[in-house]
Amino acid sequence: MQISRNYPSNVTPLRPRAGSVNTENIPGTRGSLTLISSRAREMASARQAVEEAPSLKASQVESIRARMAAGTYRVDHEALASKLAPMLED
Repeated sequence: MQISRNYPSNVTPLRPRAGSVNTENIPGTRGSLTLISSRAREMASARQAVEEAPSLKASQVESIRARMAAGTYRVDHEALASKLAPMLED
């Protein structure tokens, strides 16, 4: 079956949206490619950072929970502040 570009009067052909790139001359693509928003790039970067971050072992979590329950878990406020301060400088 061959599809012609002679559209019936009641059919409007699709047009690329604003923010799209015409990829008709790029092999393996079909028509237009929507650009990825900056927010989507930020989300992808955040997801990658989470995936690359070292994971807490269940034993570490249980140890902290047990110390909190016993009242022996202490937070080093100086260390915590020094790690949070750079986030607040923006």
